Amino acid sequence: MRPIVVLTAVALVAACASSGTSGGGNKSAPVDYDPSHPGPNQVVIYKFIFFPKVLTIPIGTTITWINHDIAAHTATRNGGEGQFESGNLSYMGTFHHTFATLGTYKYICFYHPGMQASIVVLDSAAYKAAQNAPPKRSD
Repeated sequence: MRPIVVLTAVALVAACASSGTSGGGNKSAPVDYDPSHPGPNQVVIYKFIFFPKVLTIPIGTTITWINHDIAAHTATRNGGEGQFESGNLSYMGTFHHTFATLGTYKYICFYHPGMQASIVVLDSAAYKAAQNAPPKRSD
């Protein structure tokens, strides 16, 4: 009887993993979904980190933040020009902000100030040049 119980448990774990329903995760997300790889014009909050840490965009772009953590977070720029505040973002909560002025916008999570990131807003020509530049080495 013991091997049947073990096999049943293994089958249940495999079924949960393949359906994307283990651990209370996003039940509608595909199995291979990785929140640390956001879509275009998107910042994902996942495992107490903003992804990407630095996002470069052309002027006039609207960015969407989405919280994939169970913990509440914010996207807060509370100093300097171009302030923004998402308010409380609970699990799967979103916030949108359009960047209409050139510059670098550093922001944090109000609840977790160690969570930091920035948005770099360039004019169209500078943005196109940055997109065509070879990638920087990280070593």
